[in-house]
Amino acid sequence: ATHRIIEINQSAADLFGLPIEAIIGSRREMFLELSQADLNRIREGQTLHKREAGLTRSDGCLITVTMSVIPIHEQGHNYLAVNFFDISDISTGAPKSVVSVGEIQD
Repeated sequence: ATHRIIEINQSAADLFGLPIEAIIGSRREMFLELSQADLNRIREGQTLHKREAGLTRSDGCLITVTMSVIPIHEQGHNYLAVNFFDISDISTGAPKSVVSVGEIQD
């Protein structure tokens, strides 16, 4: 199966610390690690809600995020919509919401 990022918004690229062009086409595992159990749940159509996770930016800085992974089946393709919420500095206000979308082909 291929797990490639096919679309990402600027806020998500900024969160990762990379330009959009460097992320599109990259393997999903570079930015989001999922266990086999989680992948199985996604294939069954379940949404994953992760309370908190560490994300390492391209500059090596570790930030804290919460995320959800939503499976989408459209026109014969399986996709993941991944919502990240940067909570590393929640004291400054509302968490920043960013979205990236990756395709899974089985």
